[in-house]
Amino acid sequence: MFYHFEFSDDAPNYWGLTDSFLAGISALACATAILGATRPSWGWTVLSALLAGLAFLTKPAGLLVMAAVIGTWFIFAIATGWAARPRSRGPLADWRTLCTGAIAFALVCGPIVLAGFRSSYFSIENFAYADRALTVLAEDWVADLSISTARMVQTSLGFGSILALAASIIAGVHWLRTATGESARTERALIVACLLAVAMHMAAGLWFFAIKMGGSQIRYFYPFALMTMVCIIPVVFGYLNAASFKKQNIARAILLILPLNLTILLAQSNPPPEWQRLSGVNLGVRGTVSPELLLGRRMLATVRQHGSSGKPHSVYFAGFGERAEIDGLWDFEHRSHPKLPNITTSGPIDWQRSSTFRISEITGADFILFPPVRDQRERSRRLSVSSVEGYSAEQTFFEAWFSQLDETAGVQVFGETDHIRALRVVDRDRLGAALDALKRSRHWGATFTAANPQLWWSEDEVSKQSTVQGTAASGIRFGGLFRIAALSLKREGNNVNIELWWDKNKVAPLGNWFFFAHLVDLQGTIVLNTSIPLTDNNSYTIEAPLRFDALSMKVPTGTAAKGVAFGIYRAEAGRADMVPADSGNRDWNDHRVVVPLP
Repeated sequence: MFYHFEFSDDAPNYWGLTDSFLAGISALACATAILGATRPSWGWTVLSALLAGLAFLTKPAGLLVMAAVIGTWFIFAIATGWAARPRSRGPLADWRTLCTGAIAFALVCGPIVLAGFRSSYFSIENFAYADRALTVLAEDWVADLSISTARMVQTSLGFGSILALAASIIAGVHWLRTATGESARTERALIVACLLAVAMHMAAGLWFFAIKMGGSQIRYFYPFALMTMVCIIPVVFGYLNAASFKKQNIARAILLILPLNLTILLAQSNPPPEWQRLSGVNLGVRGTVSPELLLGRRMLATVRQHGSSGKPHSVYFAGFGERAEIDGLWDFEHRSHPKLPNITTSGPIDWQRSSTFRISEITGADFILFPPVRDQRERSRRLSVSSVEGYSAEQTFFEAWFSQLDETAGVQVFGETDHIRALRVVDRDRLGAALDALKRSRHWGATFTAANPQLWWSEDEVSKQSTVQGTAASGIRFGGLFRIAALSLKREGNNVNIELWWDKNKVAPLGNWFFFAHLVDLQGTIVLNTSIPLTDNNSYTIEAPLRFDALSMKVPTGTAAKGVAFGIYRAEAGRADMVPADSGNRDWNDHRVVVPLP
């Protein structure tokens, strides 16, 4: 199976290898199903069932692959039985074969599917997360479908393979009409089975790719593409058998040279670039640590150096393609050293919410990481628009906007490479004011507008909002300094979103004040924690004194999170001082208020 070795800047390398692995397993399962049905051989049939089960265990989409493999076996078994009937077989023998095959697949695949559905692999949470991710994926990229589909097909499958498939189908139909002699019935049966199986796999793949995914992710078509190719192979081999000895040798040489060439390239530590280009592959391997990874390590070292302050550290990724390597490093460090200060990440894309830039998450971050636009003319062109509609337009705009920020907007350049720049937030109030002015200066799409609601609210507005969506807590005062007028919780897939409206009752002592939220289990043990700064609210009006803020927590897989515990603390002089709450279901000596998850 192709592992994204394409010599192309547009190759979807960031998708990883799981879909390609699933496609390879699917092709083997389909091939063994054909062998098991046409020989017939129960050894090949059982092996096909085992491989179909492995496809299911690789990804949930393998369940559709399993059904397609079983369908392939039945198509070829029926065709084989029909071809052999005039000589020695009758309807009873055909039914016995089909029933035995059904039992074989049921005994092998049945327990695998049953175990999957009884495990957390097919849990409600996993399905909710996957369904939401697929929905977001389709929403975000369906608008660019007309532009990107041809490029996706070219870089993932190649137009040559599509032309070869079409030529094979035409040849099969021609052969079906012209086959003569003693073997004509067997040949016709085989060709009909091949064409029916090709139609089934193409229909299943196109439904998954074009309808279920809105045509945005061609990787979901990979298993069905390879199964389609496998099902047309008997037609190709039949033509080769009927061809001259010279043509057979030419075809064999081509089929041998292509994988042999790739094998020789892979065996070299640094194959010549021109050889790779002519072969249509890209096998370059970076032998040193990338500058991006070094930047990520330096950011983590800075966080851990100042981690004693009790202040959480987060990074807002404004780009997606540049994120994987650094995010992988931080995730690994978090899992390896959970008790050390670590970095949490957020960004416009998280696969659970509609993709858009959220101002509250940007202002709440300690760093902003993005691909800079260094060319002044290009930056000016991007920023000259008056309307920013859709995620792609937002991405283009914010890359340019972040690129021109300096200390007047509350940020400093922490470091950069050829591909990314890291800004350190040094003054949240200035950054918030700059973002607020930016929000007012442009016309934004519906998704951005919904994700970035008004900042200041009146008591009546909060009361009406609470009536509409409900609240988890309200009217809670902390230490006589702050008041949480209303707090609501929402579940979006695997995310818990918190919205709060708050104000100050009097001037708080000096220090950095934060609202914290802990995701807790039944015993009150912290599963995940996050916080946002309670920024200075001097810009409120008498009519709208309540400040709105929002934060989000992703529930870790396999955890038994049952509630959210929240409170307010001050980070000062290397320690964290919490203030008590005056009402609500409290723990930690009245310093946390605990509310159940919706």
